[in-house]
Amino acid sequence: MRPAGKTALITDAARAMGLIDVLVNDAVVFTVAPVTEVARVDRDRAFAVSVVGTLFTRQALAQRMIADGFRGRAINMAHPAAPNFIGHGIKEKAISPGVLDGKHGHEVDTPLVRYASKASGKKKVQVSAHIPFGRVGTPEDLTGIAVLLARDGADYVIAQTCNVDSGPWMS
Repeated sequence: MRPAGKTALITDAARAMGLIDVLVNDAVVFTVAPVTEVARVDRDRAFAVSVVGTLFTRQALAQRMIADGFRGRAINMAHPAAPNFIGHGIKEKAISPGVLDGKHGHEVDTPLVRYASKASGKKKVQVSAHIPFGRVGTPEDLTGIAVLLARDGADYVIAQTCNVDSGPWMS
C-alpha cells in the first residue's frame, strides 16, 4: 500500500471509529532461506512491508493526530521513533518479540524442512528447549504488554523497546 493508501486507511478508520488513540504497528515479513538464496523480490517485499509500510502508517497516524489536536500512542514492533512526535503528545514505544508461533508458523517451518533438513516441527521443538519458558511465544503473549504500553499509566515510557522473549536468552 502506498503512502496515500495509508492515509486513506487512517481516515477510514477514524470515520468508522472516531478518534484513533492507539496504533499497534505490527507488520513484519521475511524470507526463511540461506542468504545466498534470498531473491531480490523477497528483499524488496520485506523492506516494503517491514520498513516502508510501518513508516508510512506511523506518518499517516501522526499527521491525523496532530491535525485533530489529539494525543495518542503508537506501539511498534522492533523500534520506536518517539522523539519525532513527543512534542505533539504522541508517545511511541516498541515491543521486540522473541520467537513466535501462530498463524504464519508454517511459513517458517516449511523452509526449515527444506534448507535445514529438519522434520516438520522439529526446529520449533529444538528452539523451545532453549527458551526459559519452555515454548515459543504466541501473538497472545504480546497482548498484555501492548495494553500496558497503551495505558495512561505508561505515559512516561517513551522511546523504549520492551523485549518479550521469555527471558534474557535473546536480549
